[in-house]
Amino acid sequence: MKAKIFLSLLLFSISFTGICTTWTITNSGFTFTPATIYIVLGDSVNFAIASVHNAREVSQTTWNSNGNTALTGGFQTAFGGGLVLPAQLTLGTHYYVCTPHASIGMKGTIIVCSAAPSTPLTISGNTTVCSGSSNTYSITSVTGATSYTWTLPSGWTGSSTSNSISATSSTTSGNITVTANNTCGSSAAQSLSVTVDSVNISVSVSGVTLMANDSGATYQWFDCNGMLPISGQTNQSFTATANGNYAVIVTKNNCTDTSSCHIINNVGIIKTIVATTINIYPNPSNGKFNLEMSKIEKGFIEIYNMKGMKIYQFTITNPKSEIDLSNQTKGIYFLNLYYKQKVLTKTIIME
Repeated sequence: MKAKIFLSLLLFSISFTGICTTWTITNSGFTFTPATIYIVLGDSVNFAIASVHNAREVSQTTWNSNGNTALTGGFQTAFGGGLVLPAQLTLGTHYYVCTPHASIGMKGTIIVCSAAPSTPLTISGNTTVCSGSSNTYSITSVTGATSYTWTLPSGWTGSSTSNSISATSSTTSGNITVTANNTCGSSAAQSLSVTVDSVNISVSVSGVTLMANDSGATYQWFDCNGMLPISGQTNQSFTATANGNYAVIVTKNNCTDTSSCHIINNVGIIKTIVATTINIYPNPSNGKFNLEMSKIEKGFIEIYNMKGMKIYQFTITNPKSEIDLSNQTKGIYFLNLYYKQKVLTKTIIME
C-alpha cells in the first residue's frame, strides 16, 4: 500500500511539473545567475551550479546579514545543485544563499507570483472633454496588481502608476488605456475613447471691427489693457469706439477659451466720415449690392471675407456703383471705403 501511495505521489509530481516552466539558475564564480528570478506559482527552479556550491533557503534577516542558517521548512539543494519543486516555492520572495560562501555575498532571490493580473474593468471618466481641461480617470483595483500603466492620447499630459490618473487634454481625441502589472507581467489593456471639443478662438479684423470666427457660440469682448469685460458687447462682432487692445471669450459646447488680443489704432480716422456718407442696399442680399455715396467723388473699395482675405477691389468715380459677390460663398464680409487717407468700414451679408 505504501509503495502505491509513493508511486501515485511521484506520478502526480511528474505530471504537475510537466505542465509548468522550469527555470534555471547557474553560477559565475561566487555569483548566482540570475541573482533574482521571477516565476509563476507552479513553476520549478533547477540549480545548475558548480560542485563547490549549494543553495539553501534562509530568512530575509539572515540573507541581509550574509548568514547561512537554514530557514525552517525552506528548500536546500545538494552541492552541485538540483531541482526545487513547486511545493517548496510558495507565493512571495524566497531568499537563498550558498552555505559555504554566504559570508562573501553569494546569494539570490526567487520571487513567486500567482500570475499576471486580469484585464482592468471599465475606465470611469468623461468621454467628451474640453481642450486644455483636467479630468480624472479611474478603474477598480485589480486583484494581484502592484502597479498600473496609463497611456494618453497624443499631446495629453499626466502620469500615474495607481488605479487613477489626472490628465490634461490637448486638442487631440483618442483612446485612454490602462494595464495592470505585477512581477509576473502585465494584463491586456482596457481602453476608453475620448472626444475633445475645441473652441475656435481666431478673430478677423477689418478696420475697427473684430469678428469671432466661431459661429453659434456665446461671446464676451473685453479690454486687454485692463482685462475688463466690455459691457453689452456679447455679439459675434465688436466695433471699437476707441483705440485699444481687444479680445473675446468664446464659449461653445460647455467649453470656454480666449482669443489673442488685437490692437485697434485707427478709430479716430474712421470718425472723420459720418455714417450717412455711404449707403449699401439691399443688405443682406443674394450677392449683388448697390452702393450710393454722398460727399465723396473719388476713392476705392476693398472687401474682405471673415478669414481676412481680400476678395474684391475696385476704384469708384461716381456716387453710384454695383458690387457683385455672387461668385462668393454665403456669409459675412467687410467693406472698406478709402478716400483721402480716410477709411470707412461696413459689414455686408450675403445669404
